Amino acid sequence: MGWIFRRAIRFGPGRMNMSKRGVGWSWGVPGLRTGISADGRRYWSFGFPGTGLYYRKYYTNKLTHGKTTGSQQGQFSTQPQSASTSPTVTIPSAAKSHWWRQRRNP
Repeated sequence: MGWIFRRAIRFGPGRMNMSKRGVGWSWGVPGLRTGISADGRRYWSFGFPGTGLYYRKYYTNKLTHGKTTGSQQGQFSTQPQSASTSPTVTIPSAAKSHWWRQRRNP
């Protein structure tokens, strides 16, 4: 079993959670919280205060279920292609995404 690092600092109903993966944020009351994990996933959780028992459910990511909008899809070139050139695809830059929406690959 490996070592685990976790530290939480409270700010009223908010909490900053620090772990080896990074910094996450959560808001709520004892027993019911919502937040953003260190890897950028949004979640809600409920539990029984003082017992250590809780349930956490992550929100589904719309992009992983094939529901993309026109602005999120790659744009294809409609120019006629000669035999010597290959088709080009423009992929939206990941730099335009907010840091909390970017996913880390373990």
